[in-house]
Amino acid sequence: QEMQKQNSLADTQRVFSRTIRSRTDLLPKQLTDGQWIDCPPISLQERLEIYRYAYFFRIESSLRDDFPRVAKRLGSKKFSDTVKRFLIQKPSTFRNIGEISAGFSNFLKVASLSELARWEWAFQLSWMSETDPPSDFTLNDLLIRPFTE
Repeated sequence: QEMQKQNSLADTQRVFSRTIRSRTDLLPKQLTDGQWIDCPPISLQERLEIYRYAYFFRIESSLRDDFPRVAKRLGSKKFSDTVKRFLIQKPSTFRNIGEISAGFSNFLKVASLSELARWEWAFQLSWMSETDPPSDFTLNDLLIRPFTE
């Protein structure tokens, strides 16, 4: 009788991360090979959906914090839909949630929203950076061109 090969913790974490970041309902083979246990009354599929929801909700919340004026201009539903499209079309490769926001302004198609998002991201970076923010915005830009709510 052949023993089933056990995945390492790192392999398991990679599979889990890819699975909750994907938007497919199909479970990868690594999750259905008997090493992941289905624990009724909540199935493996349902448990993964809980993690998927939490993952997308947490990132949306973070983006809403980083881009409050963009969120306000779009409205709650449209902002949420935009974030979902952003995460599907540009899946994060970062382990740090703070880095996900960096590509959001380039994703926005409307020039005025993209510029507003660039400004808001530059503002966020100015709080995080120990040195000058890595941006083409200057302090003068932040003072002269404040975007009103």
